[in-house]
Amino acid sequence: MGKTVLIAILLILIFSSCTTNSFIIGEYRSGRSTFSFKKDSTFTYISRKNGYEYSSGSFKIRNNKLLLNSIIQNNILPLKVVYEPAKELTPICSLHVIVSSNEPIETKYRCNPYINGIPSIFEVPTGSYSFNLNISPVKNIYFEIWKVQDYLISNHATSPVMTEVKAIKEYFNGDIYAYINMNDSLVSYKVFDNVKLKFKNNKIVFKDKGINKFYRME
Repeated sequence: MGKTVLIAILLILIFSSCTTNSFIIGEYRSGRSTFSFKKDSTFTYISRKNGYEYSSGSFKIRNNKLLLNSIIQNNILPLKVVYEPAKELTPICSLHVIVSSNEPIETKYRCNPYINGIPSIFEVPTGSYSFNLNISPVKNIYFEIWKVQDYLISNHATSPVMTEVKAIKEYFNGDIYAYINMNDSLVSYKVFDNVKLKFKNNKIVFKDKGINKFYRME
Protein backbone atom coordinates (compact mmCIF):
# COMPACT_ATOMS: atom_id res chain seq x y z
CA MET A 1 0.00 0.00 0.00
CA GLY A 2 2.86 2.32 0.92
CA LYS A 3 4.60 1.71 -2.43
CA THR A 4 1.39 2.41 -4.34
CA VAL A 5 0.93 5.77 -2.59
CA LEU A 6 4.58 6.69 -3.21
CA ILE A 7 4.31 5.84 -6.92
CA ALA A 8 1.10 7.88 -7.19
CA ILE A 9 2.77 10.90 -5.59
CA LEU A 10 5.75 10.62 -7.93
CA LEU A 11 3.48 10.41 -10.96
CA ILE A 12 1.56 13.50 -9.80
CA LEU A 13 4.80 15.44 -9.34
CA ILE A 14 6.16 14.37 -12.72
CA PHE A 15 2.87 15.18 -14.45
CA SER A 16 2.68 18.57 -12.71
CA SER A 17 6.25 19.41 -13.71
CA CYS A 18 5.70 18.42 -17.33
CA THR A 19 2.47 20.38 -17.48
CA THR A 20 4.14 23.49 -16.08
CA ASN A 21 7.08 23.21 -18.47
CA SER A 22 4.91 22.62 -21.49
CA PHE A 23 2.83 25.63 -20.56
CA ILE A 24 5.56 28.17 -19.95
CA ILE A 25 8.30 27.24 -22.42
CA GLY A 26 7.97 29.22 -25.64
CA GLU A 27 7.55 32.72 -27.01
CA TYR A 28 5.03 35.29 -25.81
CA ARG A 29 4.21 38.54 -27.56
CA SER A 30 2.45 41.79 -26.75
CA GLY A 31 2.51 44.21 -29.64
CA ARG A 32 6.18 44.97 -30.31
CA SER A 33 7.47 43.24 -27.15
CA THR A 34 8.54 39.61 -26.78
CA PHE A 35 9.42 37.24 -23.94
CA SER A 36 11.12 33.93 -24.75
CA PHE A 37 11.41 31.18 -22.11
CA LYS A 38 13.67 28.15 -22.61
CA LYS A 39 13.91 24.71 -21.05
CA ASP A 40 17.16 25.61 -19.25
CA SER A 41 15.23 28.19 -17.19
CA THR A 42 16.64 31.19 -19.05
CA PHE A 43 14.71 34.00 -20.70
CA THR A 44 15.21 36.83 -23.17
CA TYR A 45 13.20 40.03 -23.44
CA ILE A 46 13.08 42.43 -26.39
CA SER A 47 10.81 45.45 -26.69
CA ARG A 48 10.43 48.12 -29.33
CA LYS A 49 7.32 49.61 -27.77
CA ASN A 50 8.81 52.89 -26.50
CA GLY A 51 12.30 52.82 -27.95
CA TYR A 52 14.45 49.71 -27.79
CA GLU A 53 14.92 47.61 -24.63
CA TYR A 54 16.43 44.18 -24.11
CA SER A 55 17.34 41.83 -21.29
CA SER A 56 18.29 38.24 -20.52
CA GLY A 57 18.59 36.13 -17.41
CA SER A 58 16.99 33.28 -15.51
CA PHE A 59 13.49 32.51 -14.23
CA LYS A 60 11.83 30.40 -11.57
CA ILE A 61 8.24 29.29 -11.13
CA ARG A 62 6.65 30.14 -7.78
CA ASN A 63 2.91 29.75 -7.06
CA ASN A 64 1.72 30.27 -10.64
CA LYS A 65 4.09 33.22 -11.03
CA LEU A 66 7.34 33.68 -12.88
CA LEU A 67 10.22 35.16 -10.92
CA LEU A 68 12.67 36.90 -13.28
CA ASN A 69 16.25 37.97 -12.59
CA SER A 70 18.38 39.53 -15.30
CA ILE A 71 22.10 38.84 -15.68
CA ILE A 72 22.90 42.50 -15.06
CA GLN A 73 21.40 43.72 -11.79
CA ASN A 74 22.56 47.33 -11.87
CA ASN A 75 22.43 49.53 -14.98
CA ILE A 76 23.57 52.71 -13.20
CA LEU A 77 27.04 53.72 -14.39
CA PRO A 78 29.65 54.71 -11.77
CA LEU A 79 30.90 58.28 -11.94
CA LYS A 80 34.26 59.58 -10.74
CA VAL A 81 34.47 63.29 -9.92
CA VAL A 82 37.66 65.17 -9.04
CA TYR A 83 37.78 68.84 -8.05
CA GLU A 84 40.75 71.16 -8.43
CA PRO A 85 40.31 74.56 -6.75
CA ALA A 86 41.24 77.68 -8.70
CA LYS A 87 44.79 78.90 -8.18
CA GLU A 88 43.60 82.47 -8.53
CA LEU A 89 40.49 84.19 -7.23
CA THR A 90 38.00 83.80 -10.05
CA PRO A 91 34.22 83.35 -10.24
CA ILE A 92 34.53 80.80 -13.04
CA CYS A 93 33.86 77.10 -12.50
CA SER A 94 34.63 74.76 -15.40
CA LEU A 95 33.43 71.20 -16.03
CA HIS A 96 35.68 68.80 -17.92
CA VAL A 97 34.01 65.58 -19.10
CA ILE A 98 36.39 62.73 -19.94
CA VAL A 99 34.71 59.81 -21.70
CA SER A 100 36.29 56.39 -22.24
CA SER A 101 34.88 53.09 -23.48
CA ASN A 102 35.92 49.58 -24.43
CA GLU A 103 34.02 49.94 -27.69
CA PRO A 104 35.63 50.81 -31.07
CA ILE A 105 36.68 54.42 -31.49
CA GLU A 106 33.87 55.05 -33.99
CA THR A 107 31.27 54.36 -31.27
CA LYS A 108 30.15 57.75 -29.99
CA TYR A 109 28.26 58.86 -26.93
CA ARG A 110 26.62 62.12 -25.95
CA CYS A 111 26.87 62.78 -22.20
CA ASN A 112 24.29 65.30 -21.00
CA PRO A 113 25.31 66.87 -17.66
CA TYR A 114 22.81 67.61 -14.91
CA ILE A 115 24.06 70.05 -12.29
CA ASN A 116 21.93 70.24 -9.13
CA GLY A 117 19.33 68.23 -11.06
CA ILE A 118 19.14 70.75 -13.92
CA PRO A 119 20.28 70.18 -17.55
CA SER A 120 23.33 72.39 -17.93
CA ILE A 121 24.11 72.40 -21.64
CA PHE A 122 21.71 72.11 -24.57
CA GLU A 123 24.02 71.33 -27.49
CA VAL A 124 26.12 68.53 -26.06
CA PRO A 125 29.03 67.38 -28.24
CA THR A 126 29.96 63.72 -28.56
CA GLY A 127 32.87 62.32 -26.58
CA SER A 128 34.93 64.38 -24.13
CA TYR A 129 34.40 68.12 -23.79
CA SER A 130 34.75 71.13 -21.46
CA PHE A 131 32.61 74.18 -20.73
CA ASN A 132 32.16 76.91 -18.11
CA LEU A 133 29.34 76.42 -15.65
CA ASN A 134 26.74 79.13 -15.13
CA ILE A 135 25.40 77.48 -11.97
CA SER A 136 26.79 78.34 -8.56
CA PRO A 137 27.23 76.70 -6.17
CA VAL A 138 27.59 73.15 -7.56
CA LYS A 139 26.09 70.63 -5.12
CA ASN A 140 25.74 67.44 -7.18
CA ILE A 141 26.22 66.16 -10.70
CA TYR A 142 25.13 63.23 -12.86
CA PHE A 143 24.92 62.41 -16.57
CA GLU A 144 22.37 61.07 -19.02
CA ILE A 145 24.30 59.22 -21.73
CA TRP A 146 22.96 58.60 -25.22
CA LYS A 147 24.57 56.38 -27.79
CA VAL A 148 24.80 58.15 -31.14
CA GLN A 149 23.05 55.94 -33.67
CA ASP A 150 23.65 55.60 -37.37
CA TYR A 151 20.03 55.34 -38.51
CA LEU A 152 21.10 54.04 -41.90
CA ILE A 153 22.29 50.93 -40.04
CA SER A 154 20.09 50.80 -36.93
CA ASN A 155 16.34 51.25 -37.22
CA HIS A 156 15.49 51.57 -33.54
CA ALA A 157 16.02 54.28 -30.94
CA THR A 158 17.98 53.28 -27.84
CA SER A 159 17.35 54.27 -24.22
CA PRO A 160 19.91 56.33 -22.29
CA VAL A 161 22.28 55.13 -19.58
CA MET A 162 22.25 57.09 -16.33
CA THR A 163 25.25 57.62 -14.09
CA GLU A 164 25.09 57.71 -10.33
CA VAL A 165 24.40 61.06 -8.70
CA LYS A 166 27.64 62.38 -7.24
CA ALA A 167 27.25 64.73 -4.30
CA ILE A 168 30.09 67.21 -4.05
CA LYS A 169 30.97 70.19 -1.89
CA GLU A 170 29.50 73.54 -2.79
CA TYR A 171 32.20 74.61 -5.21
CA PHE A 172 32.07 78.17 -6.50
CA ASN A 173 35.20 78.22 -8.69
CA GLY A 174 37.90 75.96 -10.06
CA ASP A 175 37.77 72.87 -12.26
CA ILE A 176 35.53 69.81 -11.93
CA TYR A 177 36.68 66.69 -13.77
CA ALA A 178 34.03 64.03 -14.44
CA TYR A 179 35.35 60.65 -15.60
CA ILE A 180 32.88 58.38 -17.42
CA ASN A 181 33.94 54.85 -18.37
CA MET A 182 31.08 53.82 -20.65
CA ASN A 183 29.79 50.24 -20.67
CA ASP A 184 28.00 49.78 -23.99
CA SER A 185 26.11 46.68 -22.83
CA LEU A 186 24.07 48.92 -20.50
CA VAL A 187 22.55 50.84 -23.43
CA SER A 188 18.82 50.02 -23.47
CA TYR A 189 19.31 47.21 -20.94
CA LYS A 190 16.32 46.48 -18.69
CA VAL A 191 17.00 45.16 -15.21
CA PHE A 192 14.76 42.43 -13.75
CA ASP A 193 15.30 42.08 -10.01
CA ASN A 194 12.91 39.44 -8.65
CA VAL A 195 10.20 40.74 -10.97
CA LYS A 196 7.00 38.69 -10.75
CA LEU A 197 4.90 37.86 -13.81
CA LYS A 198 1.51 36.18 -13.58
CA PHE A 199 0.69 33.46 -16.06
CA LYS A 200 -2.59 31.75 -16.81
CA ASN A 201 -4.32 30.28 -19.85
CA ASN A 202 -1.36 30.73 -22.24
CA LYS A 203 -1.06 34.36 -21.16
CA ILE A 204 1.55 36.33 -19.16
CA VAL A 205 0.76 39.58 -17.37
CA PHE A 206 3.70 41.97 -17.03
CA LYS A 207 3.03 45.17 -15.08
CA ASP A 208 5.48 47.67 -16.56
CA LYS A 209 4.27 51.22 -17.27
CA GLY A 210 0.78 49.82 -17.31
CA ILE A 211 -0.53 46.27 -17.62
CA ASN A 212 0.79 44.36 -20.61
CA LYS A 213 -0.64 40.99 -21.61
CA PHE A 214 1.69 38.64 -23.50
CA TYR A 215 0.09 35.80 -25.44
CA ARG A 216 1.83 32.58 -26.31
CA MET A 217 2.80 32.18 -29.98
CA GLU A 218 1.98 28.72 -31.31
